[in-house]
Amino acid sequence: MTNKQFEVKEYLSSLRFAEKMIEIKLEKIEETRELALRVNQALNPVKVQGGQRKNIVEEVAIKVAGLTQQLEKQVDEYKELQSSIVELVNSISHEVQKKVMELRYIHFKKWEDIMEIMNYSKENVMKLHAKGLKAICDSGVWKEIKIKRLH
Repeated sequence: MTNKQFEVKEYLSSLRFAEKMIEIKLEKIEETRELALRVNQALNPVKVQGGQRKNIVEEVAIKVAGLTQQLEKQVDEYKELQSSIVELVNSISHEVQKKVMELRYIHFKKWEDIMEIMNYSKENVMKLHAKGLKAICDSGVWKEIKIKRLH
């Protein structure tokens, strides 16, 4: 695998990482909401510095709002990344290579699943994958995306 192909592979793989980060953020929001409910049931408003009373649920709501804003930003970035990866995969003219790349990098399938879905040996799937990476490397779409990433 060439450096260029490795770079393309890393970029394609970044969509799965972005999805995992969104899942983690969603879990954090849910945990924070659950904590607010438990705390609200257990406590009345508590006294804070300066003698003011502040409801813990309000504090948690503010935290959830902040996490939600972060999540919305991550989702927007995910959608942009997904769009560019779909564009890259669609730039492959060979339909079977395109299908391997789609299953791997858009649907996040494991190699074994791709082999089963396509009814190909591991060797054939890996060859198709390598050729798909090369096709993306050689495409004008990859060059455009790479230029956008630098700016």
